[in-house]
Amino acid sequence: MFDDALQCLHMNPGAAGKQGWQKVRTLIRFVIDGDNFKDCEVIELGKM
Repeated sequence: MFDDALQCLHMNPGAAGKQGWQKVRTLIRFVIDGDNFKDCEVIELGKM
């Protein structure tokens, strides 16, 4: 989600830690190339 007030992109991968109510840990990996981002992928780390 792009934040107009802060002029930045916010990407929330979900849960990467072992605490909380989430059942699966996830993270996001992507490449920043100048003003562009590409090769975005969501990675599931498995059940907690």
